[in-house]
Amino acid sequence: MTNLRFLHIFVTLCLLAIGANAFSINRIENRAADTSCAKTPNTSNPDDDSNNKNVKINYSTQEGETCTQEQKGEIETEFRNAIAMVNSAKADWSKDGYEDIFFAKTAQKMPKYKETVHDTLTRITEMLDGTVNAKDYTLTVTCAGKAKSCAKFVAFMKQADKTHGTLNVCDHFFDKNIDRKQERYVDTTDNRLEQCENGSLDLRDAQRSRAGVLVHESIHTSYAMGGPDPGEDIAYGLDAARLLAMGTFDRRCGNGPAMRALTSNKPLCGKTPQDPKTEDGLCKSELCMQNPDSWSFVATGIWFSEQCKKKIQLPQEDGGKTNAGISSKGKPNDNSAESHCNGYSTGVADFPFD
Repeated sequence: MTNLRFLHIFVTLCLLAIGANAFSINRIENRAADTSCAKTPNTSNPDDDSNNKNVKINYSTQEGETCTQEQKGEIETEFRNAIAMVNSAKADWSKDGYEDIFFAKTAQKMPKYKETVHDTLTRITEMLDGTVNAKDYTLTVTCAGKAKSCAKFVAFMKQADKTHGTLNVCDHFFDKNIDRKQERYVDTTDNRLEQCENGSLDLRDAQRSRAGVLVHESIHTSYAMGGPDPGEDIAYGLDAARLLAMGTFDRRCGNGPAMRALTSNKPLCGKTPQDPKTEDGLCKSELCMQNPDSWSFVATGIWFSEQCKKKIQLPQEDGGKTNAGISSKGKPNDNSAESHCNGYSTGVADFPFD
């Protein structure tokens, strides 16, 4: 009897020990599982974090064209900002309605329009981050601040041939003591972002950020355009770009002649369909596809709206009643059958990038 009782006690203790061990194991396993679940999953894609992405820039080593280390640092910061800007636009080109303001319905109805927009923005990113195949295109950055064209431009693009381009960044690009009393000026992208706080940032200001300049300049390459010809400055500035998308921009009128002078008086819009190259005239709305400012305004609008967490509005001209050169009905202020320029304005004469 004693032996049986002893055996019973022994078996009970063994079962209790097994249960305790199992409970301990379960606690360890559960704790490990809880720790695993508590970790924040790393779902971020480094390639999407454009502000942290390295850029590979081919700087000129020619005398008189070199950039200082300080200039290189500022250029690379703005290249990353421009890449982020373009990637945001590529993610949702139609976001916030900027596309419909600067890209004509006739353009949007063109075959492969969406594919063209996507591919153009992709090529801009490749060109700015340096991942473009050197056999396809080489972009060289220079800082010839005293170049002749720097007297009137912030930066300018020159294309030697279909596979080589040079972006010259002028001294104005790096200005630290900007006269902010000017109607319009180019400022750092960070400074433009600070305007979000006080609500003073409008779309024209946003586009006149350094990153906005770089998006504009990128369109001046045949690589970005995906064809033999680079983009052309058909319509400078917000108002002119809007009129271009409406099919009512005339390079003979308002600030048009000044824009013609900046493009070496090269006729970019035909006078009539029958005689398209005799002189500049009314521009076809689909030419927005080749106009650098059209691309830049959409990209800057989308990106700055995301960063500011509110839609960036168009500037209000004339006390908010109407934008210069555009009537309340969105048509050119041209009421004369005899004079195509009667009462017509291309709006604010923005200082050009190039």
